[in-house]
Amino acid sequence: MKKIFSADMWAIYNFAEANDRYEKFINSNIPALKRFVESILLYDVITIPTQDFMGLTVLINLFGKNCISQLLEEQSLSFTRVKGGISYAKSQGVYPLGIKDGDTGIDKPFCGSTESALVWSQSGINKNESGNKKSLTQKVLSMTREVDLKEIIGDIKLETSKDILKSQTLRSLFGFKSTDLDNLEMGENKKTYIFPGVQAFNAQTDLDVLLAITQANLELCLMGISDSQDMSTTSPVGHLLSAKYQRSDPQPIPFDSFSYILEIDDIPDFSQAVLHKQLDLKKIINLRNSKNAIEFRRWFHENCRTDPLRTTKEYIKLIKQVPAIESRLVKTIRFFVTQGLGLIPIPGVGQAVSTIDSFILERFFRGKSPKFFIDKLRQVAHKATKIPSK
Repeated sequence: MKKIFSADMWAIYNFAEANDRYEKFINSNIPALKRFVESILLYDVITIPTQDFMGLTVLINLFGKNCISQLLEEQSLSFTRVKGGISYAKSQGVYPLGIKDGDTGIDKPFCGSTESALVWSQSGINKNESGNKKSLTQKVLSMTREVDLKEIIGDIKLETSKDILKSQTLRSLFGFKSTDLDNLEMGENKKTYIFPGVQAFNAQTDLDVLLAITQANLELCLMGISDSQDMSTTSPVGHLLSAKYQRSDPQPIPFDSFSYILEIDDIPDFSQAVLHKQLDLKKIINLRNSKNAIEFRRWFHENCRTDPLRTTKEYIKLIKQVPAIESRLVKTIRFFVTQGLGLIPIPGVGQAVSTIDSFILERFFRGKSPKFFIDKLRQVAHKATKIPSK
């Protein structure tokens, strides 16, 4: 089973107002949203990290509650819920942040219970998608794993310290000068500093870099906890993630290889069509559940992950394969079956034979093939974008 940890879908808590975080995530994260749509076809399970389930709110408002509910029911979508946030204070260094509401004394959603964070997130769902919240809550909770930041922050701090203090390449790349990581300059009147998220990252100080690398290591840790083989991220220290990832698993993330296949077969940008409401995500979900899609995922991950050249070669090889429905043996069987039907004395059966042959016998003999999946995806994409299929 292939799993991806979609760290680029994490709308990180950063003190900003909820509406501002939501809008900034939507407006600056189009590539991540497209990768999410593609991941539905390429992976068996997508895991999204979150603190307060804002990513869930984004998905429901963009794609509809029914689609997200279906992915949850099919156990194709899950969440790793991080309790708390990465913060920094003088003399203390990096530590897990928790904040209580000044009026109620109750923990803020990002550091409170998973149930309270989920209830909070649903307040941002569009009214036309807000029905039956109880059912949605149960589905999300059943597909959520909670991780308390307090329990793993020690290991993450140690790993970050090694990355910075023992990597001269990294220090030179960011101009990192400090060696006392618990006493970095914070600026005037600042007692606490929190990682602002990828969209607001600015590598102007050692503190910015420290928190970015800490966040990157947190993502890697959560990836391991989720038992995922791949990770998509927009981390500003992506080269660090890449170096570590290559050491643990030399296979690259396959989105580029998938793009090559789409380009070779002249398939329009279906993920963009989904975001532009030209194509209902439900059609993509239904397509992923077909036997041909399951066969495609197996074939793709076995043959097309290494490099674009191999992807091209393997796909051309696939195109040249003769599917079972087109083999001489099956054509012979079809001939005798349809001829036999023609001998049955049922009024009108002669006219019906071609219909039976096309819609029943073809499905019976067709079997499963990655090629059939691509054929269907091409049809769906061309129809949605109004571009005639070649």
